[in-house]
Amino acid sequence: MTPRALLRLCVSVLILLSITLLVWQHLGMNLVLRIDAQSPYQIDAIDDSKAGGDSKTALVKRDRRLIWDCTVGHRYEWPFCELTVAIAPPPTGFDFSKYETVALKMHITGNGSRRMRLFMRNYDGTQADPNDQLSWKQNELQFDPEDERETVISLSALNVASWWLTNNHIPVERASVDVSSVPVVQLSTAGIREERSQQIAIDYVEFRGKWLTRGEVGLIVTTLWLCAGILFLIFDFQQKHHALAAAQSRQKQLEALNRALTVENERVGSLARQDPLTGALNRAGIRDLLWQESILDNARKRPLSLLCCDLDHFKRVNDSFGHDTGDQVLVEFVRLVRASVRQRDYIVRWGGEEFFLFCPDTPLDAAVSLAKKLLETVAQGAWPNGLRLTMSIGVATIAHGEDLTAFIQRTDAALYEAKNAGRNRVVISTPGEPRPAA
Repeated sequence: MTPRALLRLCVSVLILLSITLLVWQHLGMNLVLRIDAQSPYQIDAIDDSKAGGDSKTALVKRDRRLIWDCTVGHRYEWPFCELTVAIAPPPTGFDFSKYETVALKMHITGNGSRRMRLFMRNYDGTQADPNDQLSWKQNELQFDPEDERETVISLSALNVASWWLTNNHIPVERASVDVSSVPVVQLSTAGIREERSQQIAIDYVEFRGKWLTRGEVGLIVTTLWLCAGILFLIFDFQQKHHALAAAQSRQKQLEALNRALTVENERVGSLARQDPLTGALNRAGIRDLLWQESILDNARKRPLSLLCCDLDHFKRVNDSFGHDTGDQVLVEFVRLVRASVRQRDYIVRWGGEEFFLFCPDTPLDAAVSLAKKLLETVAQGAWPNGLRLTMSIGVATIAHGEDLTAFIQRTDAALYEAKNAGRNRVVISTPGEPRPAA
């Protein structure tokens, strides 16, 4: 996978993940704490009679409904009827921090005000007494419930009772609403002196919220994109670092190629590219072609093979028949080789009777087969003055990461191994020891 394709994939995944999180937060991730007649919480009905009042209250559970009877008296200064729901014992309490609303559904019959109060008492270990509920922070709100319809109230409407702040000498830094450790939730009448005799049928009280708030999801999405951006910058830096290293490696390969072909930079432009006698490339010519066609780079992906060829006992030809005959032999040799190889292969006169044959995109086994074919071609050739000629060949394929200079030297060593082993043979060089062709 290309870096650009990988980047597109990562961006697509992030977009999909971001949309999924936002939609899931909006439609799902729901937290619900439900209070009704079948809830596992202890629910008690209390009134002001213990404080000297004459209010009366009673609670009956009927199916899922709570049937709460309340008659408010006049004897107590702030008469009330109240339902107390024990959610979790102090000092732990229950954390309502992630709950956003409270929904109530009830039906009220009878006379008097319908106004109700909701208390969420929070246990603060720094000043609260587990045995004294009046020491627990009184978060409260007042509301008028809709009859037989769900009433939804935002918990942001909660406030802390001013009398509680005063009586408990609470400093301003701890005076705000806190519902992180709530042992009890209470539902109460309005606490005012008036005639009120009612039956309140409560279907449910539900606290609703999300596992993750919009702000938390937004923070997660932002963090994901930020981390992805950092990873992309790191990846991009590494890519550029690798590209720079590759460019430097190519530069070193070019310098090594110049050394291997013994071509001085200041004279490259003036050197002829072909051997004037045989028409084969000379060292300068193959240098340019190797650079122009990027064989060095392609060798990292496709095999580049080299045949180092040397006519056996060629000096005897010059000594016995003269240099003119020797020149004719060289010209005929190049012609025979060209007729046996592909147009994309490069035959180079390396010096005297030694020729190099560069074969791009040629694996070692194909190069060995070509070398054997050339041995037969030379042995069966029609040479001047009825000469019978043979040659020796060293064959190698460039190894991954191998320097071109080392590659040429390794192949040339295989040629000399063929000559030392008796000539008229092919010796293969692998990145170990040269060996004769089977």
